[in-house]
Amino acid sequence: MARDWPALEVVERSGWRLGYSHGVTKRANSAVAVDADADPDEPGRFYRERGLRPVVQVWPGQEEIDALLAERGYRVMAPCLVLVRALEQRPKPSAEVVVDRVPPAGWAEAVRGPGGPGPHEAAVEAQIMARRGMVHAVHAQGRARGCAALTGDLVGVYGMATRADSRRRGCATRVLDSLLAWAYDRGARRAYLLVVADNTAARTLYERAGFTEASRYHYRVADTG
Repeated sequence: MARDWPALEVVERSGWRLGYSHGVTKRANSAVAVDADADPDEPGRFYRERGLRPVVQVWPGQEEIDALLAERGYRVMAPCLVLVRALEQRPKPSAEVVVDRVPPAGWAEAVRGPGGPGPHEAAVEAQIMARRGMVHAVHAQGRARGCAALTGDLVGVYGMATRADSRRRGCATRVLDSLLAWAYDRGARRAYLLVVADNTAARTLYERAGFTEASRYHYRVADTG
């Protein structure tokens, strides 16, 4: 998953894989312990050197490092679910959705609005996606968008978003099905995506699309930067 949404800078030291991408998205600006004896103080040093609040991903089996971070004042933030589904049949793509390796017209402007990514955030996200070689999908009139990363028979879906005035109209479903159809045509037979646990609307959408929970993780964030 780190490979599919790659940080612009990755450093491995003191038992950690530390990612930095100018503060844009938690996934690309967080640390993951790769050794059982990872130094719990290393994320604090790394991110404070870069002017960011330290953020750590905690996965199942990392209860010890989780407890050490809690002792250092890191609080739980944004529990997330890993959802998966098999692609036994080709999903039906939508004629209303454009899918392309190159961001389609309207991609950068899609779903932009209050609370959406600004120019800086959008530029950094574009760098992340370009590094991975993602495919992009955008609904007509910029109502919804998403992107996907394909590795062998596994496709990861990222960046799903729907404009506020277009929710509950099936726009996101059309984007998702079009991305999965694109991946199926290129050999994908499994799909995964990540969703914040308390995002009920998104979870309902993905469950209707056949996704089920395979794992979960959470972030811990330091109270001070």
